Amino acid sequence: SKSRTFLKDEIEALALEVDRVHTYNTVPGKVQNKRSFDEVDIVLFTSPSTVNNMVDMVGIEEVKKKKCIAIGPITFKALKERGIDGLMCKQHSEDGFLREIVEIVNKEV
Repeated sequence: SKSRTFLKDEIEALALEVDRVHTYNTVPGKVQNKRSFDEVDIVLFTSPSTVNNMVDMVGIEEVKKKKCIAIGPITFKALKERGIDGLMCKQHSEDGFLREIVEIVNKEV
């Protein structure tokens, strides 16, 4: 329900009728043990809401300590708006995430 209206707007611009249906709402989780985040090396972000929710759950300074990867440009923009350095997947998919992780690990070896 928090997604952009880009697709809807573009279809309506073609003089077509569009009904926007929300299939889910993003609900943030709760971290029971914030120290468990200490063991995390890389954080994968799939949407701006995952950026905002992670910051709310563990704190901005903790997120900034991690290697962060955004799935695409909108999510990458959300990281930048929060002052979080990160990478953006060249391919905006699960495979893109995997390639970025492999690149990070290979650079550290």
